[in-house]
Amino acid sequence: MDAEQIPRIPQSACLHYLNEGAANIVYTIEVTAPTPPGSILEAYGPGTPPPEVIESYLDQEFDDPKDLEAVENKLLRLRKDLPTTLPVARSQEAWVRVIEPLFLPDQVVRQSLNHPTEYKNPRPSRRKGAYLANDEFGLLITDMSSSGEIVIEFKPKWLAQSPSAPKNAVRCRQCARFARTNADLARKGDPLQKSWCPLDLNIHDGLQLAKAIWTPETFEEMFPRFSSWLSGNTLLPRLRQLQIELDPVGVLENDKNDEQFRAAMTLRDCTVFVRFPENAEDDQYGIEARIGDLDLKNPNKAQYWKDTENALIEEGWYTGTEKKEDRQPLTCQLSPKLEDAMREMLLSNS
Repeated sequence: MDAEQIPRIPQSACLHYLNEGAANIVYTIEVTAPTPPGSILEAYGPGTPPPEVIESYLDQEFDDPKDLEAVENKLLRLRKDLPTTLPVARSQEAWVRVIEPLFLPDQVVRQSLNHPTEYKNPRPSRRKGAYLANDEFGLLITDMSSSGEIVIEFKPKWLAQSPSAPKNAVRCRQCARFARTNADLARKGDPLQKSWCPLDLNIHDGLQLAKAIWTPETFEEMFPRFSSWLSGNTLLPRLRQLQIELDPVGVLENDKNDEQFRAAMTLRDCTVFVRFPENAEDDQYGIEARIGDLDLKNPNKAQYWKDTENALIEEGWYTGTEKKEDRQPLTCQLSPKLEDAMREMLLSNS
């Protein structure tokens, strides 16, 4: 798109902090533009303002209708000033070229460049650390927040086992990561993460994930609706298929500059948004599900991926042979393999 055609955030817009992730901050856009004049009156009547008032009104700068249209049902996403974030224009070019063609239009959170003009950036005081980069562009993204509907979001992570994992693994990649993280939290006396197995989603079993998403008060109502969506959705199977196809060899052997590999890692860290209608009877036709957080990963993260994978392998998190004092429950879909192995060992020794 030509630079002159890229929309701007309207001058009259107010931005409200919505949320943030590791790399970006997201704002809602509230537009309170004055109504532009229709036509100049041919004659002044008793109730008509004097000419100088009308001229003052006409001198106001009104928002470009194209800018107003561009932000409708959109959120503004701005990147943080971090070494792992790429300039927005570069990231968007990669999204359009590499990521967007992988999915149907209604399966992804759409995004487009914008000029974010001058604005105030409110941010909760509890949010410290990295702030916004000095970037010429921001991104307008599909608004998947709630306006009366019920919206959930989750990271499905690795829907297929890591190609680098040991053959005798009794945990998938994400369950191994959960176990390692929770062992570290336990050593510090901190609350543990609510763990769940991504491989369960492949067999339409979202019970543990649903327990991590909903409170006990809403679980009874929402789990059947979530389970029904899970059993019929095409989004997660497509995501799993792409994770396998784009990275058949794993993080230990891949070239960090290979865009397909970086796309696979992007798809292993994306977010799924599911918007349910307010009323359950509308679920059959009213559920909307999209994948977001799809910026192509920076090659600079490659060493971190390798270090993490090596730690999971060498410390025994994949195989359930972690240190005794760090032992975590085996709750992965692959964990029954451990029981089978022990049974075979007992039989061979009898």
